[in-house]
Amino acid sequence: MDAAVQEPASMKVLLVEDDPGVAYVVRQLIVAGLGVETEIIADFKSAFSMLPFEQFDAAVFDYRLGDGDALELLRPLSEYPVHLPVVIMTGQGDENVAAEAFRLGASGYVIKDMDLKPNLLQALENALARTRLERTQDELERQTSLLQTALDAMLDVFFVIDLEGRLIRWNTRVNDVLGFSDEELSLIRVDSALSGVELRRVTQGIETVRHDGHLSNFEECLRHASGERRPYEFTASLLRDPTGKAIGICGIGRDVSERKRFEDELDSSLEKLRALTARLQAVREEERTAVARMIHDELGQSLTVLKIDLSFLLKKLPEGLDDIAERITQMSSLVDDTIRLVRQVAVELRPGILDDLGLLAAIEWQAEEFQERTVITCLVESNMGYRFLDPDASVGVFRILQEALTNVARHASATRVEIRLNEQGRNLVLSVNDNGRGITPAQESNIESLGILGMRERAHILGGTFVISGEPGSGTTVTVSVPLRS
Repeated sequence: MDAAVQEPASMKVLLVEDDPGVAYVVRQLIVAGLGVETEIIADFKSAFSMLPFEQFDAAVFDYRLGDGDALELLRPLSEYPVHLPVVIMTGQGDENVAAEAFRLGASGYVIKDMDLKPNLLQALENALARTRLERTQDELERQTSLLQTALDAMLDVFFVIDLEGRLIRWNTRVNDVLGFSDEELSLIRVDSALSGVELRRVTQGIETVRHDGHLSNFEECLRHASGERRPYEFTASLLRDPTGKAIGICGIGRDVSERKRFEDELDSSLEKLRALTARLQAVREEERTAVARMIHDELGQSLTVLKIDLSFLLKKLPEGLDDIAERITQMSSLVDDTIRLVRQVAVELRPGILDDLGLLAAIEWQAEEFQERTVITCLVESNMGYRFLDPDASVGVFRILQEALTNVARHASATRVEIRLNEQGRNLVLSVNDNGRGITPAQESNIESLGILGMRERAHILGGTFVISGEPGSGTTVTVSVPLRS
């Protein structure tokens, strides 16, 4: 599981009541009515002292106890770093007390009478809903921060413009390349920042994106505030809201100054350099393929996790929070359209579980994590024990498995996946079979299918073979066989 992803914890309520009988009855009401774990504390002092060490999602305070009243605890709670919704419970209603309680931040105020059960449960349910909402907002802010951090780690420029040509989002590389502050960039419009041929070309490119939905290999120069111009190669996509309406354009640009300089030198060189030119072009294409494979391997898995997390947040929102649901839906759509453009610059990491427990344990863990996130049944079978294999083979096979599961989640529409890891002669054989929509021969051989290309290349590096097969409507099977070394 991604270290940044946290499982939701069960809700917990703190009940401060010094009458054991009343405390028992109230706890039973809460547990039976809301299914929430409830812990009883008999005095305010003990309750306040334990708050820094134990997390509660809401609290119910009896208004008056032997060591004071609830208002005395609400005052320091208002300055507490973690907000705790509190419901005050009292034997006698007092409008002044209620007003003071709400002023100090209480979430509810109920009277111990015949209507205690419905009133208490409603007030507590509102308090817990508030906690869930705050956690959802915190998680959205965290995910947004993670996304911006990833964008800022890029060496390429990343931007989003609205349909009027105004910059609405960018990474710090844009500041560096253009030499403008965030405030200055927020005021920039494409039609006012460019002129002449540049404006016509960029306007034409924008229209291409709006018409076709995508634009690639578009070259234009970016001008620094100092006047320096550098050529960039851009890829852009049209952004749409959940209804399909176009709302903007996102793009990524790579500095191709060195490439352009190199190409200019080649164009002016003598005939004797043509052989070298051909070789250099081939090397460049090989490097591009290697970079594209790494981007797809690493970023594809992170994209799937992020999208599933956003879907999880949307499903867990309480009813009635339409604004928050819409924001999450829009964020999910934005992630779908833009995060694939982010370049992953970190080196490929070795999965720690492979070193600690071995390949089979890592595959079982991956299957459980995949099943939990996608609700797709994932089974593992093996005739191998929990033993350590060649590290390179273990990492390679595990990465192939991750890419295969990523493809299942994205494209297969499957309900069941079967993973088999077996020793056959001197070979280690991994097979991943799903019951999804299948794959066509054209899709198998498509050179733009970076996921399939990446898996095939990994198997080749290990001295093994890679086969993908299937028929439309009958599922897909990925089989990898690599030499089994000591």
